[in-house]
Amino acid sequence: CCGSRGSFWQGFCGSTYSPCHMKLSVRLLAWTVPVVYASTHPAKDALAELQNSLPEDPQKWVMDRLAEAPNTPAGTPKVMIIGDSWADVVSVGGNQSFFERKLKEHGCQVTSKCLAIPGSTSGMWVKGLVLSALKLAVRIYKPDYVWMTLVGNDALDSMPDCAKTGKSAKECADELIGTALPNIYKIVDAIHDAYP
Repeated sequence: CCGSRGSFWQGFCGSTYSPCHMKLSVRLLAWTVPVVYASTHPAKDALAELQNSLPEDPQKWVMDRLAEAPNTPAGTPKVMIIGDSWADVVSVGGNQSFFERKLKEHGCQVTSKCLAIPGSTSGMWVKGLVLSALKLAVRIYKPDYVWMTLVGNDALDSMPDCAKTGKSAKECADELIGTALPNIYKIVDAIHDAYP
């Protein structure tokens, strides 16, 4: 699934559909943020505002989101989309997103459920209630694929402060990946535990 472009699309379209229950495509967004010496961070302020609107009851939120989407026709691959606002933008359902257009260009028929949470970080997704809600969603929906887009907000949250310490972009990126990658592994493991 994470191989060549052709094999990724073929997996969705069914021509080389794997017998595995789930393919997992993890896209890490890591942004290098230039050194910022200003005392305010408008982007960090916007992130903080988004984070104030995170679901208070993740399990109820997941159940509501799962109930909103139509049922999947038999034999149609199912995609669960999780992550931050980038995942919300590429989600298949609804707004003729880039992701949906590309799938249609390749003749792919899929259904999806989007559980993206704008403003979320990898650290938020591994917290007990959110991770439990994700596992519940995976057990109920039984996706063939999980599309995850995370780490953009992790970068936004940590990179400007790291840059202020005088560390290089590489050092700051290494710190970011050192924190985010273990979280991504926990999320992937939780998905596989919920639906092997």
